Amino acid sequence: TTQFFPVFFFATLCCRGIPKRLLKCTFVFLGLCLVVLPWTLRNLYVLGEPIIVQTGFGVAFYAGSRSEFLTVPGRKASEEWVRQLPDTVDKKITSQDRWFFHRGLREYRLRLEQQPLSFFPLIIHKFVRLWYGMDSGILYQQFILGVCSLLIVPIGLYQIWLWRREHLALSLILGLLFLYFTVLHIVTLPLVRYTVPLYPFLIFSASH
Repeated sequence: TTQFFPVFFFATLCCRGIPKRLLKCTFVFLGLCLVVLPWTLRNLYVLGEPIIVQTGFGVAFYAGSRSEFLTVPGRKASEEWVRQLPDTVDKKITSQDRWFFHRGLREYRLRLEQQPLSFFPLIIHKFVRLWYGMDSGILYQQFILGVCSLLIVPIGLYQIWLWRREHLALSLILGLLFLYFTVLHIVTLPLVRYTVPLYPFLIFSASH
């Protein structure tokens, strides 16, 4: 998750209420680079490819393009998913991931051409699934996660909205963080484990 944060933190430069904000954002960025850099160097040495942390964006993007691909059992049960697994010429991990990404783009393009109105239920489904969804798709586990999220997320968001009156910078930062992660994973694969970094902020907000 760490590699996604630098983009967001530099967006907070727009918040005028933060003293020395450029310096603080730069230090955060450098700190996050220190976390990621050793693994990036390992990938370059072992795999011979400049993979920051891991590949998988393409796979997640493709899996998020259709409702039946959102869980591992759903993907295994789909003949289309299994039949179209890539076999790239150079055998590189990045090439395989790029293949999945282009396949996901094709799915969205076909949906836009053939069933444009189906985008709305798909986006709603993916947004809701961010707060309970698991790879396994096991019903009772997802139900428990959904109940826990229901007790935290709406209240936390409401408090972030209220803070705009007295603590505008805090409200903007937390609101942008929530929006950033939500949009990022609606575009790709909606799983509650991807939104785990949001929960400390939402619990903090809901506690007020």
